[in-house]
Amino acid sequence: MPHPESPDPPDLRKQPRERVERAFLGATDIQLALLLCLEELRITAPKEYSVFALRYFQGIHPPQIAMLLGIRRAAVDQNLSRARKKLRTLLVRYPEVRTWLGAAGPASGSLGSFEDPGTE
Repeated sequence: MPHPESPDPPDLRKQPRERVERAFLGATDIQLALLLCLEELRITAPKEYSVFALRYFQGIHPPQIAMLLGIRRAAVDQNLSRARKKLRTLLVRYPEVRTWLGAAGPASGSLGSFEDPGTE
């Protein structure tokens, strides 16, 4: 039996923060902050976001990303690095994230968990 089509996600560029928060009502503050930061990354740095999304959301390894996008492997690595750096910068603007990082302890306070878990 086919699944009904899910509605398109909201375009956060056209909505004030309050409407975005209502759209993700079930999300925790940290999840909401992450969603907002990912959307901002998508808007402000689409090339880096595309590579980041392929790597971390789709689980595609950097050599395959390079082939899919028709770019050099070094460009994939550079875009991943830039995306992680921008995402860290965006995330720490949110007090909820800073509080969570403080509670998680100094070892995890650097947001270093965005390092690539395994490249070929």
